[in-house]
Amino acid sequence: MPSPSEAQAVPDTSLVALEKEWNAARIRGDGQALDSLLDSAWTMIHVDGLVESRDRYIKGITSGARQIQEIVTEEQAIQIRGNVGIVSGVVRQRGSRRGEVRQGRLRFTHVWLRDGARWRMLVSHSTELIPSPAK
Repeated sequence: MPSPSEAQAVPDTSLVALEKEWNAARIRGDGQALDSLLDSAWTMIHVDGLVESRDRYIKGITSGARQIQEIVTEEQAIQIRGNVGIVSGVVRQRGSRRGEVRQGRLRFTHVWLRDGARWRMLVSHSTELIPSPAK
C-alpha cells in the first residue's frame, strides 16, 4: 500500500466512474446526481475566473440557465494521496452559460475527498485551452 506521500500507481476505478457520472449528470441536468457527487463546500472556478458555489451551480444546471450538450474526455490522470483524489485532464465541451454559446477544449482539475468509502468532489477548476496562432 502506498504511503500518503506517494501517488497511487493504479487509478481508482471509482474515481473514473464518478468522473463519468459527473459529466453525464451535467448533460442530463440532473440536480439529484450532482447533489450526491458534490461536497457541501464545493466550488467551481470557471475559465473566466468566476467562482461559483455548489447551490448556485446546481440551480443553473437544473433551471436550464446552464446547458451542456457534450463533454468528451480527451485526457485524464488520477492521483490518490490518502483520502484525497486529484483528477486532471482535458475535455472538449459544448454548451451555453448565461445565454452565451460556449465550446472548446478545457484543462481541468478536480479535487475529490474520500469519507469512508464515499468520494465527493470539493473543487473543480477549468482553464480554456486556446490554440496558438499560426506562425
